[in-house]
Amino acid sequence: MHPYAILPYNDENLAKSLSSKISDGRILERAHYRYLKNYLGSVDGIKAKTIVIESSYISKAYITDYSNYYATCFQDYPRQCKRIHFFKEQFEESTFLKELLDRDSSYLDEHYLGYIVVKPLPDSVIGPTILSTYAEIYNEDQIRFFPGCRTYEVNLFGKVLKVKTLAYQEQDTVVSACASVAIWSAFHKTSPLFKTVLPAPGEITKLAGNLFFTYGRTYPNQGLDLTQVCRAIDAVGLVSEVRSSTKFNTEINLASRIIYAYLKAEIPVILLIKFDQRSNVGHAITVAGYSKPKPKSKPPVAEITLTADRIDKFYVHDDQLGPFSSYEFSGLTALKTFHYDNQGNKAYVSAWIHAAVIPLYPKIRIKFEDVFDTVSNFDTIFYEVNFFKFELEWDIYLQESNKYKKELLLSEIDKDLAQAKVTSIYPKYIWIAKAQVNGHSVFDLIFDSTDIPSGNYCIDLVMFDDSVMKTLLEILTKYKEIFIDDNEGPKLGEKIYNKITEELTERIDKLKTKLK
Repeated sequence: MHPYAILPYNDENLAKSLSSKISDGRILERAHYRYLKNYLGSVDGIKAKTIVIESSYISKAYITDYSNYYATCFQDYPRQCKRIHFFKEQFEESTFLKELLDRDSSYLDEHYLGYIVVKPLPDSVIGPTILSTYAEIYNEDQIRFFPGCRTYEVNLFGKVLKVKTLAYQEQDTVVSACASVAIWSAFHKTSPLFKTVLPAPGEITKLAGNLFFTYGRTYPNQGLDLTQVCRAIDAVGLVSEVRSSTKFNTEINLASRIIYAYLKAEIPVILLIKFDQRSNVGHAITVAGYSKPKPKSKPPVAEITLTADRIDKFYVHDDQLGPFSSYEFSGLTALKTFHYDNQGNKAYVSAWIHAAVIPLYPKIRIKFEDVFDTVSNFDTIFYEVNFFKFELEWDIYLQESNKYKKELLLSEIDKDLAQAKVTSIYPKYIWIAKAQVNGHSVFDLIFDSTDIPSGNYCIDLVMFDDSVMKTLLEILTKYKEIFIDDNEGPKLGEKIYNKITEELTERIDKLKTKLK
């Protein structure tokens, strides 16, 4: 068998490449093929031009599942897979070999779009898949973000190629469930992020266990419930931050706020959804990115406004469809996505969020809602005193403190202030509440993610806009009792209150001296 084959990218060659134990004709009928041909080749897709087929490949994830189940089957299932690579430049074998053997050439790396592993099974053939994301900017007003992704290094015949994405694969209905592969995708990010193990989908199913109140057996697996999902996450040394609320059915923006807040910390969020609210049958997907329009100038409103409220779609790994499938907002109660009907046409359906599960570093204890409650009180005070002439938008998200400090160094903040803040001691993860007007940062509130909800977990303020310092100090001074003592007010406490007011006073005096 020749070790590789090179084909021009088209729908027919894609179908041939994906066929294994499944015929080309059956491949054409599958939703994954229909999705991938649009994702890879359409005008709105990632525009593949060349396919390189690696005919013999050992997949770590598949070989683990193989040893757990398929190796002991009476039927003979092969151990080796195919790996299908995609490039955004058209080339033939002579060019491929020339660039492959040139140790200084970056040609293949520059045009690399990732790969799909094709498993030698009669069904569930889409194995570990690492494909480039959509372009981040796709019109003047709309921007895509993919914080749940990471950079992978792919070795193709000794040549190292890089692609930024999040691993995906189709559910193997024997050794894993949709929840197992959703967790597996999330672990591909949390494993390097939090230094935890990365089990194969079949191992995740084992970690979830067959609890006494469920039915069936570990293999073949019929699916995981919410408790089993959390158990699998906890088994690798993380904690499961769960939101299972009927509020998602009436307030979809609550779900978007929570998903965004953790996703921006580069933590993928696992969603358990239902396509029929009356059904007991659910589905698991992994959120890896989102899209939102740029902010627009608006007058102030009484209700708090968050950056997350502008998100119009999430990009998720849906094992029934493909990587980075878009889930759009449909009104105020549900998400909207699509599947393919029997004729291969897109049919749009609604999806209701049953639960959100965030795999977290154990020391992150303060929740989004804790920070939101404090920020809401700030927002109410600012609105009542008419602090801003335009709408104040809050960007609330979790972030690694060292990454936040790096952003401060790259910002236009006063150098002395930057020095003071980057040398401050913060916990590894902090919550940021960024106050913005027309996309312009005014100030950041910093929260200790390791504190307790009843504590004074707001630990710092970083001022970006000197023009509002005096007014902010006046508000803090006038409403001191609310900021410090009021149970319904911001949880500042006297220590951080004094730190903020003293810092503002010092900076105002310093600014006055400069202006003289």
